[in-house]
Amino acid sequence: MLKKIILIDGNITTRKTTKLILTLHGGFEVIDFANIEDTISYLNNNNKIDLIVSDIEFSGIDVFQFIKEIKEKDIYKSTPILITSKDQHSFELQNLSFARLIDGWLMKPFDEKVLMLLVKTYLGGGV
Repeated sequence: MLKKIILIDGNITTRKTTKLILTLHGGFEVIDFANIEDTISYLNNNNKIDLIVSDIEFSGIDVFQFIKEIKEKDIYKSTPILITSKDQHSFELQNLSFARLIDGWLMKPFDEKVLMLLVKTYLGGGV
C-alpha cells in the first residue's frame, strides 16, 4: 500500500512539480490542494494520511491555527507535518517545532533530494 501524502500549496507550478517529484521519485500517493479550505474538507472525513506537506503562505488563513486543529484530531496527532516557505518564518516555525506541532520545514526553492530525504525520514523510509 502506497504511503499517502497531502500536499497544500497555492502556487500551481510548485504544487504540480512537488507532486511529480513525490510520485515519480518517491512512489507516494499524493493528494494535492490549492487551499486550506479544501484540505480541511478532506481531513474532516477522517481520511488516513501519512504526511502533510504544506506551504505556510495563504492569504486570509492562519496556517498555524490550521496546524493546531489538525493535531487536535486523534487520527492526525502523530501525522508528521513538513512546512515549506519562501520567506523567513524561522521564529514561528521554531515555535511550532518546539511545540511539536510540525516536524520540520524546508525553504523554497528546495532541492528535490532534500525534499525526498525529509519525506522518507518522516515516513520511516530512512535514507
